[in-house]
Amino acid sequence: HTLIVSFMTITLLFELALLPYAVFFGIAVYYFMAPCYDKLSSSAFIEFFQNLDPYMKVWALRLLLMQIALTLTLLGCLYVQRTSTPFGLTLVALLMAVTSLVIGIKGNVPINRQMDQWSPTQLPVDWQQIRDRWLRYHSFRGGAEAVGFLALLSASLLYTSRL
Repeated sequence: HTLIVSFMTITLLFELALLPYAVFFGIAVYYFMAPCYDKLSSSAFIEFFQNLDPYMKVWALRLLLMQIALTLTLLGCLYVQRTSTPFGLTLVALLMAVTSLVIGIKGNVPINRQMDQWSPTQLPVDWQQIRDRWLRYHSFRGGAEAVGFLALLSASLLYTSRL
């Protein structure tokens, strides 16, 4: 009975933890499938960014913190099986989430603050280089998030196939 409850709890944690990973994976796939942001006019890019950024400031941080908290809880529950592949893959997922958070804080956030101040009609001379750097950081984050999602999905499938 205790093993079944433990199995069901860990399975539920996998399902919950996969949700924020899936959101970021979806965003990464979207950026990959439609790499058009560097082709937008300066005013279109800034208007898009400045309309989207207020939501992302709130939701991206919440999702990242939820991602990390759920993955840490999952690792705690899996700790007795710390030599198993599901534990290792879950650890990889956590490392990718932390990597995304660090890239965001060190890379995107400072640029976001800068771009928040821009006017669509009066851009700095080097706005394209700044935009390209911002997009590069998003690409790195997207790669980390994709690896994290696939690692956690694999861990979940391996764990649940054991029963």
